[in-house]
Amino acid sequence: MGATTTLAIPSIKTFHTKPYSAISPLREGLSQAGRTVLITGGGSGIGFEIAKSFIKASAARLIIIGRRKDVLSNAVADLVAEAKTLGSPTKVVGHALDAADPQVTAKLWKDLRDDGIYVDVLVLNAAVVGVGKPILEVDLDEEWKSYEVNVKSLLDFTQRFYKQGGDKKKVRG
Repeated sequence: MGATTTLAIPSIKTFHTKPYSAISPLREGLSQAGRTVLITGGGSGIGFEIAKSFIKASAARLIIIGRRKDVLSNAVADLVAEAKTLGSPTKVVGHALDAADPQVTAKLWKDLRDDGIYVDVLVLNAAVVGVGKPILEVDLDEEWKSYEVNVKSLLDFTQRFYKQGGDKKKVRG
């Protein structure tokens, strides 16, 4: 079932590497039918895998955000194919943008609102991994960019999500 007990953290008894029945996106209670999901950093890695799970859970619309156009285009194509293969109704769209740029994100949320699209589920997955040096040895501009992506953009997206309106209950993840 994808579980092992060989993790070196004493408080964790079981480490799962694959979805199991309680969290399966196919479980009826976890259906995302009729919902619009927005995932930052959804073009690769964990964000891409999260996107695939929302397709399995039958989300109505999946919006993935990423900085790299080519990676995002490939991800959208792969996710559209995944939805078709699974018979999922999910419509997938991608927006190439820098999540740390508040002017760009303001336009994204305005365009969504103008199109009558309200996000029901927000997954904040975009991140920048630091260079692994002591803080006094890193380039200030590089480090500040990491801060803007890893902290400021999360608050920006959360506030815009919260303030977007709509009449559905929203889920933050």
